[in-house]
This record gives sequence, structure tokens and C-alpha cells, in this order.
Amino acid sequence: MHKAVHKLKTEYRQVICLIYFENFTNTETAAIMRKTSRQITNLLYQAKKALKTELEKEGITYAGL
Repeated sequence: MHKAVHKLKTEYRQVICLIYFENFTNTETAAIMRKTSRQITNLLYQAKKALKTELEKEGITYAGL
């Protein structure tokens, strides 16, 4: 998982780490990244999509992503 996360764009990696590994809320993440909550929602969606693609390249499939 960490290998796939590190292959992502910096913003994608940052938003995933802040929300899922550091347990910040979207609002807190928005303040940290100097973005709006709406931008964080969109960024997180794109980041999860990119992560799913990276995991599939590794042969890992997960219906929850």
C-alpha cells in the first residue's frame, strides 16, 4: 500500500496521508493544504482513483476503493 501511495502525485499522496493515516478531517486537511473543503473532496476523489489504478498495476484489487 505504501509503495503505491508513494507513486502518486504529491498532492494526492498528501491528502491521502492526512485523511487516512493521520486521521485529519476534510476541514482540517483543507486548512493544512490551504484549499477549500470542496477542493479537498475533489482531490481526495482523484487521489483514490489514482491509488486504485496503482494498486491494480500491482495486481491488487479491492472493491471498496
